[in-house]
Amino acid sequence: TCGIMIWCSTMKKSNYIEPNYKVGDHVAVGCMVDSCLSCDQCHQGEEQFCREGMVGTYSGQDRISGELTQGGYSKHIVVREEFVLRVPKGLDLAKCAPILCAGITTYSPLRTWNVGPGSRVAVIGLGGLGHMAIKIAAAMGAHVTAISRSDKKKQQVPSYGAA
Repeated sequence: TCGIMIWCSTMKKSNYIEPNYKVGDHVAVGCMVDSCLSCDQCHQGEEQFCREGMVGTYSGQDRISGELTQGGYSKHIVVREEFVLRVPKGLDLAKCAPILCAGITTYSPLRTWNVGPGSRVAVIGLGGLGHMAIKIAAAMGAHVTAISRSDKKKQQVPSYGAA
């Protein structure tokens, strides 16, 4: 599953805002907006496997109203605080947007398998996911090898952090 790249500022002052955010904060929403947060899967940080069913950002059924979520196509979005990410001031939103998509898709298994110094990671394919996987695995200290069907991107691979 790919993260959804939705960037926004928090709601206007007249609307309810969670105490951890203030008007004008830049926030991001990924591919989920809600889950039960009480089942074993949610307690293990695996909300996407929520026993009660997670609510997706797009076409998910809202737990309260039953309406379908519209994600980035909506005028307003309601997101449980646990699924809102603060974007640090000064970050270029356009440049950090891929972290919610290819970034989390590739970071999650690297973290799950404790990739770090001394690890060896092979990445097959150098598209959006492969490119991000190489950069993240290399940043985690792993020795990364890129595997591709052609030599088209061979010159770029070292700049991503792979052999």
